Amino acid sequence: MEVSNLTKLRQLHLEDTSSLKSIPREAVSSLERLQSLNIFMSKFIAGWEGGGSDGVIDHEGRQLCLKDLDGMWKLTELGLSITWMTHEDMQAVLNSQRLSASIRLLRLQQVRLSSVDLGFMKALRKLEIICSTDLEELVFNTNQLSELEELTLFSLPRATISWKDGNVFVRGPTTAAIFKNLQKLWIRKCEALEDITWIRQLPCIEFLVIVVEEVTVDNVDYENDSFFPKLRWIWLQDLPNLRSICRHPLLLPSLEEFHVINCPELKKLPFGLSTAKNIQRISGEKEWLKQLEWDHEDVRSKLTPYFRPSR
Repeated sequence: MEVSNLTKLRQLHLEDTSSLKSIPREAVSSLERLQSLNIFMSKFIAGWEGGGSDGVIDHEGRQLCLKDLDGMWKLTELGLSITWMTHEDMQAVLNSQRLSASIRLLRLQQVRLSSVDLGFMKALRKLEIICSTDLEELVFNTNQLSELEELTLFSLPRATISWKDGNVFVRGPTTAAIFKNLQKLWIRKCEALEDITWIRQLPCIEFLVIVVEEVTVDNVDYENDSFFPKLRWIWLQDLPNLRSICRHPLLLPSLEEFHVINCPELKKLPFGLSTAKNIQRISGEKEWLKQLEWDHEDVRSKLTPYFRPSR
């Protein structure tokens, strides 16, 4: 409660506070000069009416909620974690121009919606949607979320991705590049995803973790096209049926590390003599490294010095 006495406070950063479960309403709502509040990845999980992971009321009194933040006029930057989001919660945030324009970091978990469209949050830089068995559809707009830098989709077993161009649903991304500033992408335990060919249109991607089946891409000039000009790191894990990444060598001009764990059927790497010129490490189990197949002996000789057994 003493935090409420910091009347000149402009920024309050509580990101990754894994033990923080309680934020009394008065501790924050009285900070009239507060411009930035970050409780992203905190134990404290906000809701529209109620707040806190233990409910609306605890030993400190009524807990902070999103409705309180909507009334703080100087607040322009928000990092939030929200659980059990309902349709009513989503509509309330959507109807609040202040909140939707201020949210920079957002973690949604155990979403109680069948469909989520976050295109109205145009200032988002980091988005995580996790552990939501009810979620069936994620809607991305090809001309929005242009500020997004990090995207994590984890444990969404029923979710598929739909695309909009403006207000119209389309079969896939229609612009030259989507998520124009996206640097980090994690997709794991999203069994319903069948098509992720849109990852080709990520010009700034540097960090990529994807656990899905093989993606087929046609009509590509593999010798000259660099899918991921800035990609530096690839991690493939627990893909027992994965047999191929790509039928042709990929350029990957910035790739430095390539890690493979428990992918026993993956026998070929997507590298040729002119690809991955900055590679520094290829890591995998000893037996997996031994069973790799090569189209040319020169490629094997070139890459062998970078092998590092993981166990």
